[in-house]
Amino acid sequence: MKKWKLIMGIMLVLVGVGLVGYPYYFHWEQEKEMEELHFAIHAISSGEELNDAEISLSIKKQIENGVMRLKIPSIDLNQPVLPETSEESLNLALTQIKANQTPGEGNFTIAGHRSTKEGRHFNRLPKVKEGETVILIEGSKEYHYTINNVITVKPERVDVLKDVEGQDLITLVTCTITGADRIIVQGKLEDIKESKSINTKL
Repeated sequence: MKKWKLIMGIMLVLVGVGLVGYPYYFHWEQEKEMEELHFAIHAISSGEELNDAEISLSIKKQIENGVMRLKIPSIDLNQPVLPETSEESLNLALTQIKANQTPGEGNFTIAGHRSTKEGRHFNRLPKVKEGETVILIEGSKEYHYTINNVITVKPERVDVLKDVEGQDLITLVTCTITGADRIIVQGKLEDIKESKSINTKL
């Protein structure tokens, strides 16, 4: 009987600690996510593009092992999407803004530099118009999105990167020519198809 009471007492204490601690943990998680979003959206306007000799081995291996690709037929874009946003990865390719994203679920966010080289990274992204198609390729699947929103916002507007309940979206982000603002191109998931082929080269 005493042992049972001791076990119950311990369980009640643990439950109490969990109830008290959860709001703090939830707040910490939210703060962490906001910091990551702010870093990503500000990092887009900084840095210089790397040449092949400057690309780290870890980044090269990511590409060689196969990564997602983003295709935008209207601007002839077909580039790899690296899994994490850092200054180095942004200088090399497009990057995922939020961690642990799943294509076709929630708001899939991708960042890219407004490259000075014609056709590289998101150099032509401002030319994308509503109604055009964006294709995200992962493994054997192609996720087809239709662009329905093209706007320019201040770097502080990280709300455009958050999930929207009941909607599966894609959000592409780059900076304006001056780097002062951010160009946001958003699309809604329309279809999921089998992918014919994947090219992992830059």
